[in-house]
Amino acid sequence: MNSNGSLEVNRFYLRRFIVSDAKDMYLLNLDQDVIKFTGDNSFNDVFEAEKFIQNYKHYSTYDFGRWAVIDKINIEFLVGVD
Repeated sequence: MNSNGSLEVNRFYLRRFIVSDAKDMYLLNLDQDVIKFTGDNSFNDVFEAEKFIQNYKHYSTYDFGRWAVIDKINIEFLVGVD
C-alpha cells in the first residue's frame, strides 16, 4: 500500500471511493447480490450515491473501508469491495 492509501498490482489498483465514482457506485448498488453483502439499500439516484461517498467515514473511523477497483489500462471502474 502506498502513502495515499491505494494498492497497485499488475492489472489494476484499489483506492478509496471518491465523489466522481458516484455513478458507478449507484450502478453497483442496483445489483441485489452486492447489497446483500453490504447491507445497504439501493440508491434512488446518482445524487444519493454521491452523498453516501461524501459521508462515508469508515476510512477515518476504522482505518479501512470499501475500495474501488480500477483497471489500469482503461482507467475504468471495475467493482467495489469491502
